[in-house]
Parts: sequence; C-alpha cells; structure tokens
Amino acid sequence: MKIVVLEGSPNKDGSSNLLATKFIRGAKEGGHSVQVIDAAHEDIHPCPVFESERRGHGAWDRMRNSQYDSVF
Repeated sequence: MKIVVLEGSPNKDGSSNLLATKFIRGAKEGGHSVQVIDAAHEDIHPCPVFESERRGHGAWDRMRNSQYDSVF
C-alpha cells in the first residue's frame, strides 16, 4: 500500500512528529511504501488561480497558469 504522511508541526522534535515517525517506521516494517510531506518546512505556495479567484478576479478560465513548488 502507498501511504502519504502529511506533517504540519513546525516543532521537529515535538510529539506530533514523534508519533508520525513511529507510524512511518511501523508502516515500512509492514512492507508499505511511505512518502512524507513536511508542510511546515517545505517551500509550498498557494495556487495562484485559487488566490486570484478568492480575490474576485475570475481566474478559473486561466488554469494553465499552474505553479510548481517543492511538493511537485
């Protein structure tokens, strides 16, 4: 099974990341594939189309203006 773990705590030594680390270890020991996304420390940007639409600029017709960040 493929598993994605999304970490969001800025405290790398905190209890949330400790729990995630233990879960990841157990999943890997069980033969699963694990991808970790550390949302607190990645270079992630909001979708420019979403931001433009949120501001009322009607950008949904310009979906080709995709933005790639460290997640992609």
